[in-house]
Amino acid sequence: CNICFDNAIHTATGLELGLVCHVLMQEQGNHEATGLAKITKAYKFPYLYVVHTVGPLIYEELIDLERQQLASSYEECLTLAYEQSL
Repeated sequence: CNICFDNAIHTATGLELGLVCHVLMQEQGNHEATGLAKITKAYKFPYLYVVHTVGPLIYEELIDLERQQLASSYEECLTLAYEQSL
């Protein structure tokens, strides 16, 4: 992938978001699993929050597992946004 949205978001929000994400991963002891999501403040981004998710890595034709992971990523993000009344 030539464009990484994660890097673009972290660049726009400043160092604070990257540090918070690093601390979250350290506290949970591993990287976020595909299909799950977290929410953080947006820091220098012109929004209140950033909802983070890990989508599947798709190399060729989409398979059922990747479809399920992608659906879960969206569902988790929407659930977090709903829970935060966003």
